[in-house]
Amino acid sequence: MSTSAASVKGLDGVVAAHTRLSDVRGDSGQLIYCGYDINELANKVSYEEVVHLLHHNHLPNRKELADYKATLAEFRELPEGVVDIIRELPRDTPPMHAIRTGISALGCFDTTCDDDSQHAQRRKALQLI
Repeated sequence: MSTSAASVKGLDGVVAAHTRLSDVRGDSGQLIYCGYDINELANKVSYEEVVHLLHHNHLPNRKELADYKATLAEFRELPEGVVDIIRELPRDTPPMHAIRTGISALGCFDTTCDDDSQHAQRRKALQLI
């Protein structure tokens, strides 16, 4: 009697996560964010509007968008130590490697990095945007 398992290549049929935010409809080539087709979002709304949608489960009205942009601006500046680390990277560093390094460095400058409260998680998300 053989005990070896069958090897299956690819991820067809594999559930990576359960989420209410998005849906991948591979057969029809659709990616859905909070009920909106990603192509519709890409053609009609701004980056900040999509981020608001993902964080608040609805597209913002004008006032909400203005307030959200102001909130994002509060978190835009990087700590000088993170900027120094990024500046020391070789010029030909692939962009994704630089982003990963910068995000790792941000954690070193976050005095509340071990705070897992919902408020702290939202603040950390805003810093990454």
